[in-house]
Amino acid sequence: RSLATGTFVSCISIFFLICGLSLTFPQMQSRRDELGCDALCYGSMTSVRGALGLVGTALIGRLSDRNDSLLAKTLGSVGKGGNSSGRP
Repeated sequence: RSLATGTFVSCISIFFLICGLSLTFPQMQSRRDELGCDALCYGSMTSVRGALGLVGTALIGRLSDRNDSLLAKTLGSVGKGGNSSGRP
């Protein structure tokens, strides 16, 4: 029963992730065109975004393990809300 619940929650999380990406990627393309970025600039932006996500995930995970997970959840929510402008 626990595995089925975890699988369901994971599927819902991936669904929301893909919905969010489908909203932000067109904004990234218009920003890239406004800045006059070429392929190298776009690749750098994508790589930095992935690297910051990797580091941020590790830091939030560590914070969640050490302190109350409510603080980590709050910081994660604030971070997601701060990026709602469509900027990469």
